[in-house]
Amino acid sequence: MADESAIKRAALLRHFLGLFGKEKDAALEAGACREACHALTSQQLLRETQLMHASSHARGQLAQSVEAWCSSLGKLLQKAQPSPLVAMLLSTTIQTCDADRLLQVHGAWGTALADILKKCSTSLTPQGAATPQPSSAAALVVAVSAALRHLFTRLHEFLDVGGIRRDASALASRTAGIVTPMLAAALQPNVNAGPVCVSLLRLVTALLRTLPTALRHHAPGLEQALAAIVAAPTRSSSSSSSGAGSGAGSGWSRSGGLGGKSGGKGGGKGSEAELRERAAHCLCLLPRAQGDAHSHSNTFRRLLLSLHDAMDGAFMGLDDPAAAAAAREALGSSSSIVAGSGGGSSGKSAAADASASGPLIPQALLLHGSSTTAALPAAAAGSGRGGGG
Repeated sequence: MADESAIKRAALLRHFLGLFGKEKDAALEAGACREACHALTSQQLLRETQLMHASSHARGQLAQSVEAWCSSLGKLLQKAQPSPLVAMLLSTTIQTCDADRLLQVHGAWGTALADILKKCSTSLTPQGAATPQPSSAAALVVAVSAALRHLFTRLHEFLDVGGIRRDASALASRTAGIVTPMLAAALQPNVNAGPVCVSLLRLVTALLRTLPTALRHHAPGLEQALAAIVAAPTRSSSSSSSGAGSGAGSGWSRSGGLGGKSGGKGGGKGSEAELRERAAHCLCLLPRAQGDAHSHSNTFRRLLLSLHDAMDGAFMGLDDPAAAAAAREALGSSSSIVAGSGGGSSGKSAAADASASGPLIPQALLLHGSSTTAALPAAAAGSGRGGGG
């Protein structure tokens, strides 16, 4: 029985390999890709260790097929224009292959995926807006981001294995360096980045949960980019008159971005809400990059200041000025710092340290962030819980 199962798995892998062999030039059909992903998951084609009782001949056939499968995916990733379907297959492969196989090839796969992400980043910025087939580039970034996310999630189980933490930390730092400017450019004009933002934020969440200290040097840039996303103007306020595909307004409104079929759950404003909440969640996880209690305390003090500013704007400043001043003082923040005027606080407490960096979301951004008040507390409440992005 074990022999039959091993031979069947090997035959199925060879069948799928024939769909994108060297002669086929990676011309994968979407249907074949879905079929392969389903078979990899449901029939566990890559689980070699499940068939240890099979004969050496049957196990050898399966091992050769698995090796050929992994090698072919690696080669297809290195093509000048890799297909998003290949990245999807690799994502499923990462989730379903044996640990021994993953530890052998994770370095090569991670490097190849990061290289693709780096190449695609130019087509998702204003400078690369004229790049041909921007939708293909966006689809590739979404697939590659998912593959990297699954890679880091699985590697989290093996960080105590010799050399894995070092290699994974280097890859995580490089990935964060690529993702940060992509997030920063997401709200610029002529950028088709709606679904891309969601996938990148899920990747950042995985990085902050798996190897947070590897992102230490990128934390300031990430904070700025995430804060801008949380407080970005709504689609209706940013481009009420832009036509489909015109590229006018911000990244929220570009055709194919947020509000499109791939823009997130529900489309429209539901997509915006999802994106804001994911960005706010990342903001609340960002203190993990520093790895000390003071960073967490400082971040949440600044978060409370931002919530105060957002609610003050929502109520048009009609709250009691004395109560507002008392609330700011309780958080250790002088009104001159929050308001952006001169002067400062002379206190030496941790609360005064928090005021030195101001609110987590700059007050100028909150002028347009009508949904910020809902996104920030929801993310703060969930930031301490486990689970993936």
